[in-house]
Amino acid sequence: VNYIDINYKTASLTELAEKLCLSLSSLSRLVANKTGKSFRELLQEKRFEIAMSLLAETNLSITDIVVAVGYENNSFFHRKFRERYHMSPKEYREKNRRT
Repeated sequence: VNYIDINYKTASLTELAEKLCLSLSSLSRLVANKTGKSFRELLQEKRFEIAMSLLAETNLSITDIVVAVGYENNSFFHRKFRERYHMSPKEYREKNRRT
């Protein structure tokens, strides 16, 4: 979890497994057993946490925020954001703006 907190933009299960000298499957099981979530779920949660903060507290464009949190595909980010929060990033910004 600390690895994701620090490296959320570029984090990968493969890189972490190599650093810890573990197989992908072993690390994947370990993460799931300790957190109840997959590495991918934890990473997505962290990225959305940062994105929501940036949406509320900055005037960065949504495209810039998508890139800043580590997504390469703008439409994927929008689709996953809407699935999770039942609103678009723009709608979230309008409801939660703190600047």
